[in-house]
Amino acid sequence: MTLQKHNDFETDQQPPSCNTGVPSVAPPAKFDWYQAVFEGAPDEVAALFIRDFGGSFMDDAGRHSYQFGQKHSEMTVLMMWGGQNTGIYLQVSGQESDDVAQWIRSNFPDHRVSRADVALDYRGHTIEHFYGIVEPIARKARAKVEMYGDPDPSYGNGRTYYFGSRTSDVMLRVYEKGLEQRAKGIEDSPEDWVRFEGQFRPRKERKAKAAKWTPEEFFTMGKWANEAANEVAGLGGEYQPDESIRKNKDEQTFEYF
Repeated sequence: MTLQKHNDFETDQQPPSCNTGVPSVAPPAKFDWYQAVFEGAPDEVAALFIRDFGGSFMDDAGRHSYQFGQKHSEMTVLMMWGGQNTGIYLQVSGQESDDVAQWIRSNFPDHRVSRADVALDYRGHTIEHFYGIVEPIARKARAKVEMYGDPDPSYGNGRTYYFGSRTSDVMLRVYEKGLEQRAKGIEDSPEDWVRFEGQFRPRKERKAKAAKWTPEEFFTMGKWANEAANEVAGLGGEYQPDESIRKNKDEQTFEYF
């Protein structure tokens, strides 16, 4: 497998040119978190991962009812197995997520996705610009709206707006990624770097379907989130209702009669 490293603002010395307005071509959508379950032997999965990414795995505590765990020596990757669960659980977060997600998809195509975060990065607009697009759509859908951080951007780690519940299937956030990175000591991070991001938790049948989706297609999980993504990035996605919920309602109706 040939790995394609992403040129994002965290690793690239020359950030991409500004995106202004709703672009005719959306900025590249990439995974910023990916966690999946698939069949395999832990030693074989670890060896395959090390072959492609290098580094090593070290013992770590099992979590989420998994008995055993390991973490990668150089990447934010966690692998778990055993206990009450079957299969291998692999989780990655941060700038390596897209490469690792594509690795999982290539080597274990029948995996099931339990969480995926999808990010689109912009320059040339303030966070208020994106808030002004997403907030009325979220309010109309009665989604929760919160803001964290100091209202004055010259203080703190940058602001973050959350739309929707953190425990729901779909949540959106818009945050000042450049200021966040500067607070971590990355002084050349662009101050006008704003990230539009969705957090998605597929359930039931959608876990397997999500393994085939492009990053952009995850926004179609939620009706209002899909509308917001289309307005922000011009994605043009079409909302995909959760078939498992539909089926459950049909079954309940049938049982009632």
